[in-house]
Amino acid sequence: SGADIEDSRMRLRTVKTIIKEDGDGYIINGVKIWPSNAGIASHYVVIATTDPKLEDKGSCIIVVEKDTPGLSFGKIERKMGMPEDQNREVIFEDVRVPKNNLLGKIGDGHKILQTTVSYNRLGAGMISVGMARGAFEYALRYSKDRVVGGKPLIKHS
Repeated sequence: SGADIEDSRMRLRTVKTIIKEDGDGYIINGVKIWPSNAGIASHYVVIATTDPKLEDKGSCIIVVEKDTPGLSFGKIERKMGMPEDQNREVIFEDVRVPKNNLLGKIGDGHKILQTTVSYNRLGAGMISVGMARGAFEYALRYSKDRVVGGKPLIKHS
């Protein structure tokens, strides 16, 4: 979903991407940062709000197709340790989306997103533990193989 550009800390209650009802659809305006695979994915699941002052009550989740007019992407941001994860701004300028692309209803956005974010945080924790274990195993192997002063590094006190 990405965070809003005005507040990149992913504070779920400060969504600034605006969605307005317009006839048989919605119009979306705003900018998201840090969504994974921006520009690669064929569809984007976006949290938006009818009014930032409403917090949860105005939030919703809507699906936007990549080729929708008004949807564009910023430059790719390279992040240390995640070279394959393409992050870039997703820019919504008068993006028109059909009403049937809305997931749930207006007011459900934060509830839906919180479930997703919980799973993402769990995944990030598992990745971190795996990386730490890999680093430990590499250091252990190195300390057993590296000979200093006639004995393996691990044998030094």
